[in-house]
Amino acid sequence: MTEIRGVVPPIVTPFDETGAVDADALREEIRYHLDAGVNGVSVAGSTGEGNALSVDEHEAVYSIATEEADGEVPVVAGVIATSAREATAKAERARDVGADAVMATPPHYERPTDDGLVDYFAAVGDAAGLPILIYDVIEKVDVTAELAARIAEEVPELYGIKQSGGDMHGLANMLTTVGDDLTVLTALDDLLFPSYVLGAEGTIGGVTSIYPRVSVDLWEAVQVGDVDRARTIHEATLPLARAAVWDREGNYPGGVKAAIEILGRNPGRPRNPIVESSGADRRRIAAAVETMRARGVHESSVKG
Repeated sequence: MTEIRGVVPPIVTPFDETGAVDADALREEIRYHLDAGVNGVSVAGSTGEGNALSVDEHEAVYSIATEEADGEVPVVAGVIATSAREATAKAERARDVGADAVMATPPHYERPTDDGLVDYFAAVGDAAGLPILIYDVIEKVDVTAELAARIAEEVPELYGIKQSGGDMHGLANMLTTVGDDLTVLTALDDLLFPSYVLGAEGTIGGVTSIYPRVSVDLWEAVQVGDVDRARTIHEATLPLARAAVWDREGNYPGGVKAAIEILGRNPGRPRNPIVESSGADRRRIAAAVETMRARGVHESSVKG
């Protein structure tokens, strides 16, 4: 498997006016990201409203992603589930269509014991035989660094962690505890720049689905030590990262889809009960887009 590193945007799932997956719009959005030079694509995660997709819809979305990527970059299949049975069903579909890895949340309705979480990720690994990224995003089911180390010992398929929960302290603890054994990716969307400097090996952050070209530019600037360029991008994108993702108390990914639309692409509609951003919320996102542009950072002209 090609390593999962760098900018791996979690692609939105466009829905049409009837609430169905808009396959053509999804293909177009994935192609845009590939043209932007991303290092991989992730589908059916939180940004892709994977929690609202049926198992058959998961398979359809996974298939579209693998077809469009065509081996050029790895495809990470999101698995958001409340039970091992549901998670393994989705992971098996990911394997069957040729996805490269699974990004699985812990089950999130009830809080399992640590033993239960080890069993859960072991079941996903056994069912699909694919590398697993733990998607650490569920507040009441926190995957601590110490628990991640235990899972790594007992689940051979465990490849890495997408660190979405907590803050820079949590990311630092994860990196120092398991960073030598697992790939640690950041999803601290408004702090990608310092996350990379701290040692995160890339991101599957929601903001990268909004501005993948800019996100690749930021990642590459850090890799070559161009701190001034990286800081410029960080400061220019900070208001948008906060308005569309990090400061939101709900309705995710409504703000992400609004930002994508304001930038001129077609993200489709969100699926009920998520609603389209409007009013003051949309105006705040639009203002943040203008701030990014005013500071000389443009999604449409960074690469190529």
